[in-house]
Amino acid sequence: MSKKSEEQAGRVGRLISGESVPPHSPGLEARIMQRIADVEAAGERAPSWRRPVARWSAAAALLVVGIAAYLMLLERPHLGNIPAAGMIEARFVYPDLKAESVLIAGDFTDWQKVAMERRESGWSFRLPLQAGETYRYVFLVDGACVEDPAATVVVKDDFGCDNNLISL
Repeated sequence: MSKKSEEQAGRVGRLISGESVPPHSPGLEARIMQRIADVEAAGERAPSWRRPVARWSAAAALLVVGIAAYLMLLERPHLGNIPAAGMIEARFVYPDLKAESVLIAGDFTDWQKVAMERRESGWSFRLPLQAGETYRYVFLVDGACVEDPAATVVVKDDFGCDNNLISL
């Protein structure tokens, strides 16, 4: 056994028995503290191998924040479907899936034509409307005014088109 190995075995034995163990090298702590003071005084930077790690860590953190923000924005339209106080979310459905296009126009759109969304159950359009009000509207199916099959009240407008009425 070498002298160094014998010395280490003796240290281990003293540690196990609970005896105090002298430091590895006399003055080690003083040398370490002096080196730290020298580095601080000289204003030295961290070793070059650490700098890229810090950059990559910052880039990874930014990527995670960006992905989280993107996912939150994807969910945001669902929040828009919650009507304000005194409002009711009205859903208009035209059931004929054979139609090429279905638009809706009414008091609530200032009679501007708005495309309805094609779904499995038919063409659909949602928007919040004031509770207690009555609204007129029409479906324009492939360019022609068509009565809403679910409407209970229909009135003619000044242009001869049947307007559906909805009361909320």
